[in-house]
Amino acid sequence: MRITNPQFLWTFILLIPTILIMILFYMGGISGLKKLTGTWRFVTVKRIYILRFIVSNFLFLFSILSLLLALIGLSWQKKPESDNSVGFEVNFVLDISRSMLAQDVIPSRLDKSISLISTIVDSVETSKFGIIVFKGDAVVSVPMTEDRLAIESFLGSVSPEILSSPGSNQEKALNLAIESFSGNSTNRRVIILISDGESLEGDVFKVVANSVNEHIPIYCVAAGTQKGALIPYKDKYVTDKNGREVVSKTDFSLLSNLAELTYGKFYKLEETQVIADISQEIKSMEYDKTNSRIKYVNIVQYKPFLILSLVFLSLFIFVKEWRWSEIF
Repeated sequence: MRITNPQFLWTFILLIPTILIMILFYMGGISGLKKLTGTWRFVTVKRIYILRFIVSNFLFLFSILSLLLALIGLSWQKKPESDNSVGFEVNFVLDISRSMLAQDVIPSRLDKSISLISTIVDSVETSKFGIIVFKGDAVVSVPMTEDRLAIESFLGSVSPEILSSPGSNQEKALNLAIESFSGNSTNRRVIILISDGESLEGDVFKVVANSVNEHIPIYCVAAGTQKGALIPYKDKYVTDKNGREVVSKTDFSLLSNLAELTYGKFYKLEETQVIADISQEIKSMEYDKTNSRIKYVNIVQYKPFLILSLVFLSLFIFVKEWRWSEIF
């Protein structure tokens, strides 16, 4: 037996105040009955009153209990359904180097990248997601999960300050992404790299062979523009050793070549429809229309409990309204 709506289990607490109210009504009824019947007849009438009170109130309790059982969605049977979905895992590899604060993409490269990830996670229902952030080093910030709240919580705290290592090492980040999938080789796996392409360390093309061998395409999202922009730092801009302001330019060529070599796709974060386009692409990969399978889903048994609830409620009303003429 399975409970399909465990979030409603707390409603069973309502039975406690219901029982307490019944006890108060019982005590009040006994007190009133004694005044009404007098001492000589009280013992006989009390016996009938208790029987009637217990029967009617147990019927009412059973009615509420049946209603709560319907609410939590008990299931003890399954039925077969056609299933076109595939096991699908997406690892986001997000560049959080300081150059991602440049504002040639509004509101900034990093902010729009976070919006992209959030939208994809919200729009794809049955997939698992992981997030790896990188600068000079790379860490698995969100392991592969279906927990959307955990992902959204992390995205709300992303900034270049969460990693102390300077620079940008895409090679290390992508290798970590390939290694941190769940290990289920039957799942379809995709890496989405979001970066301005300014790799100061490592050789990003060293991951190509590993990616192709593992059948993991890399979708590259170029964050920024070829014209580039200054990099904000406190109330000023980042400068080089000569004191000149640094202009960060996105390396479209590197990212497009990487996507092509790994059988992925290339996108530009600056384009208006990029978030919608990538979301639609990922959603289309979630299903395999050429290889339908059968899955078994739980049958929620709420109708029998609703019927029982109505039956108990009807009996409760009948007992309450039935006049025992020979006693009263």
